[in-house]
Amino acid sequence: NTLKQLYKEVNQNLSDLKKKGKDTTMETMMIKTVPNDIAIIEISYNQAHADKVKNKLVKIKNALNKLK
Repeated sequence: NTLKQLYKEVNQNLSDLKKKGKDTTMETMMIKTVPNDIAIIEISYNQAHADKVKNKLVKIKNALNKLK
């Protein structure tokens, strides 16, 4: 999975859970910076930053899975 694909997947899950009335406030706050982070990574090719963003998305994904 690329970061963009992972972001799209997590963001869709987040949207679906919001529509079901789940409290996703924390996850929404966490995901807000991801598009900017991805843009920076695409310019800088900083693998350490990419790894941090991927870990952040995985953490959000796991939290959302617990809400299902």
